[in-house]
Amino acid sequence: MTEDTNEAEVSAFLHELVADAVGPGVTPRSGQSALARDMAGRPRVAGEAPTGVGKSFAALANAAVNARHGRRTLISTESLSLQSQIMNKDAPAAQATDARLRDDGSSFSIAVLKGWSNFVCLAKAIASAREAVGTPFAGKVGAEEIPELLGRLGRATGAVTVEDVDYDASEIVPALRWALDGASDTGDRADCSVPMSRGQFRHLSISSEECARTKCPLFDMCYPQAAKNAVAEADVIVTNHSVLAVQAAKAIPVILGNANVGQIDQVIVDEAHALPQTVRSQGQEEVSARRVRSLMRSAKRLVAPGSGTRVDRWFAEGKRLAEALQTTCSSWLDSRQNNDGAFVQDDLPLDSVREQLEGWAGTLIGLIDPLEKIAAAGHDMKGVQSARHIRSAVTHFTHAIEQVAEHRGGVARWVEQVRFRDGTEMPAMQSAPVSVSGMMATNLWEFEGGEENDPILPPERIDLISGTLQKSIGQEAGLDVGWSEYESPFDEAYGESLLFVPKFTAEQADQIADPGYKGRWRFSTQKHRDVAARMTVDLVGACSGGGIILSANSANGREYARRLRQAYPQRTILDQWSGAGVQELVSEWRDDQQAILIGTKSMMTGVDGPGRTCELVIIDRPARAQRNPVDEARVQLIYERTGDRWGADRYVYVADAAILLEQALGRLIRSTDDIGVAAILDCRLTKTSVVSYPTPTRNLYLHAARRFTQKTTSLGKALDLLGRMGGGRAAA
Repeated sequence: MTEDTNEAEVSAFLHELVADAVGPGVTPRSGQSALARDMAGRPRVAGEAPTGVGKSFAALANAAVNARHGRRTLISTESLSLQSQIMNKDAPAAQATDARLRDDGSSFSIAVLKGWSNFVCLAKAIASAREAVGTPFAGKVGAEEIPELLGRLGRATGAVTVEDVDYDASEIVPALRWALDGASDTGDRADCSVPMSRGQFRHLSISSEECARTKCPLFDMCYPQAAKNAVAEADVIVTNHSVLAVQAAKAIPVILGNANVGQIDQVIVDEAHALPQTVRSQGQEEVSARRVRSLMRSAKRLVAPGSGTRVDRWFAEGKRLAEALQTTCSSWLDSRQNNDGAFVQDDLPLDSVREQLEGWAGTLIGLIDPLEKIAAAGHDMKGVQSARHIRSAVTHFTHAIEQVAEHRGGVARWVEQVRFRDGTEMPAMQSAPVSVSGMMATNLWEFEGGEENDPILPPERIDLISGTLQKSIGQEAGLDVGWSEYESPFDEAYGESLLFVPKFTAEQADQIADPGYKGRWRFSTQKHRDVAARMTVDLVGACSGGGIILSANSANGREYARRLRQAYPQRTILDQWSGAGVQELVSEWRDDQQAILIGTKSMMTGVDGPGRTCELVIIDRPARAQRNPVDEARVQLIYERTGDRWGADRYVYVADAAILLEQALGRLIRSTDDIGVAAILDCRLTKTSVVSYPTPTRNLYLHAARRFTQKTTSLGKALDLLGRMGGGRAAA
């Protein structure tokens, strides 16, 4: 089939889909049509398709046509909310259109690829239920004991213990009963209606490395295997970026080139701006006393202190090594305080303990080998899973040591004080890949799998799309592709809205800046906070609808919240430091059309308020990340290639902040009917202010605000528009 034919088929399907889903006579938006055609006709696409374009329908039109011709499609998203939208809303609509257009009434099949640990393992659930009812060592697991376990769980009261964790029966029994009584037919945690924490779900699930596969007596009832089989048969596979990132960072063919998954012909990465950072995160490793103690806890699943001289020696050595490693980390942290904790090329931070750590981890494998064989012979699935878990933990631990111990090209290494989920802090050595383009190219886009006589080839078409997409995405993601921009359906709404950026003249310099070198003025963050707070109070006072205030840091956000509550005691002011969860705050904000929501970076994406709920968006200044070892290593790598230190800094820090700024501004316009005022309270964005960003930096930030055609440096004009908006609605 020619590219022109494919484009025509996709375009025709998209027209039918939009008419079916939206209404008769409704046609695709121009940006949506252009995106769908490019995805069908070009082998590589990197496109910024703003909110409202309809990226999901464009992607699904391509997927539906692919399926008709025996081709398979992979769609990856960053957020679970978009994945849910595709699976529960957009894909069913596309399947209905597909079925209507086919002679036999069939449609393409679709499945979600998730990690193994997202599903119930029946063997693990039975073992955990046995512990909860007081019979942990009941031999071989089998489906025939489930009815009895359900009955005993129903009568369980008081304190119960599962995997050495103490619970009240009311906390854990509902989860155990759900897992054993059908598990919503899928075994997927996402389908569970029973309240359950991530920690509780660990009693019901295992990782892929722990699974005994066909050796498990419950293999025929395996939920993750059933999900995997569905993926292997599906025309369209939906997954999230973490799956692609694991394959890229760890060179494990999780999906592309995987013989069980099969051939993938087109990869569509939505929210693609986040994929390189997700790969860096998946490749991050840690060596710390916490990791040593975690391995000791894992070992206790099979070998307990007091069970033998070798075992006792191993635990004693682990305790000693944890203390030695803590001392080593603390010493390196003290010596690197003025260097962001980063190690230099000649540093060997684990030189004094590396051999001992690796030998100690290897000894654990020797301890569990015979126990794993005994467990397998006795059909003790909990023992087999525990042994596999320990092997995996040792592998990850020794790999982390390897990455941190000595310099490797393209890998950042550093030491920092880490705060863990339980509130404890300790120094830890870390490593992470810096430039991920090479590993993404090699391990994703160019990876070949399968057998010699039945190869699985790399995907023919790859599309990187997002509502906000950096122009450097091709280079960052290891693809030779140009950057494209697609028309926004909200351009008219942006044209009717207003962007306010203040300007400070030389006569006003002391309000925003401090005297600097050779008579130049230096931007003052303290003075800026006060100015931004005063302007925020004025803007909110003029706004009769609701709004959102996004601050570069927590200290600023708290001050804005304090000033607003003081100025408007009768108005609902919500902030992320109140102790409430983000979803709870957003829900309360949406319910009150005059409420003001205040937050930092976490609220710059994924927070939407319809209509009057969000008539005002205030951003105090671009949220540039603090200097950190990984980004500094990225800057250094670019500097070595280009010789331009300032350009390298812009490429990393400013470009990342500009993407976040564009996403934050996008909170204002979420439909064609929206109108409002966006304010960036940073005078450095105006060229003629007494303090201003360098031109290349300023241009990057202003590019993020390019959709606003009406701009002003007059606070009065912004206040006037807000007032007229309120008056117009009151008259209506």
